[in-house]
Amino acid sequence: MQVGQDWRVDQTLISQIVEGASGDVPVAQLLRKVKVMASRLQTQELASWVSHELDGYPDAVELPPYRGPFNIHVLGHFVGPFGAELKNWPIASGSFPADWQDSGLFKLTLYQSVAELADLASQETTNLAWTGDTVRMYNWAVQSGRIARVVREDFALATASRPVARHIFTGALDAVRNRILDLALELERLAPEAVQLDAPPSARAEAAQVVNNFHLFGPSNLAVSSSNFSQSLNLSLPEIGDFASLSRYLSELGLPDAQIDNLEAALEEDVAAGAPSNVPGPRVRAWLESIRQVGTGATGGLIVEGVTAGLGAFFGT
Repeated sequence: MQVGQDWRVDQTLISQIVEGASGDVPVAQLLRKVKVMASRLQTQELASWVSHELDGYPDAVELPPYRGPFNIHVLGHFVGPFGAELKNWPIASGSFPADWQDSGLFKLTLYQSVAELADLASQETTNLAWTGDTVRMYNWAVQSGRIARVVREDFALATASRPVARHIFTGALDAVRNRILDLALELERLAPEAVQLDAPPSARAEAAQVVNNFHLFGPSNLAVSSSNFSQSLNLSLPEIGDFASLSRYLSELGLPDAQIDNLEAALEEDVAAGAPSNVPGPRVRAWLESIRQVGTGATGGLIVEGVTAGLGAFFGT
């Protein structure tokens, strides 16, 4: 068997999913296992969720919360007289009318399949451009006074990009993986043999009830405030501005190294963009939001509280 496909053939389907979701088996491969499970249990909601994750979400379907919308920044390339230009100039959403600020111009929603998300997650940053029509609309609206200027009046917008850091995509993939793992663990505890081909109807019915009661699309029940974070874990909060102590703290809390690396990259990007050093910048806030969306259950909520408390100590807030 190929690497990533070496699950033991003597395992039940549930134990295969638990093992794969606990490790580094690709999310798309996990979902195909879950698709088999959904078919055997005849659970329509689970089958629909799996199909959307594998094939992408159509516009008419409500997205799970881990797929956005996310607030993102827009950087414009403006050109002026005599070859003058301004590159990577921020276009603030506040320069737009209030009813435009929540549009897709400054929001990102992830309709792509998990395979496409994995491809996007392989890049440090993905730049999503405004369309030509959007650029023309922007210039017209600025000229007519509907949008506030962000540059001199003799400059016009040529192109606009929306840089998206990889942690947005890895966060969505981790959320899918965690939902698969949580569901598989619940089935392993209550009805481990129910999705086998020779399982009796009574066991199938019990497992189907577990699946139908599992909230695939709803937001996780997470604590988001650091004020009640319990120090019973006996962890020392990081020192202000010391990323080494923050990294050590997050590692002891149980956060994966990949997520800590994503946070370091988000911090560096915020610093490069001129964000203040005493408050979380937009990229760090987006990273924290991805952690909140990934966490599930009591343990996940505790980790989220711990992460929030650690960032608060790091920024001195």
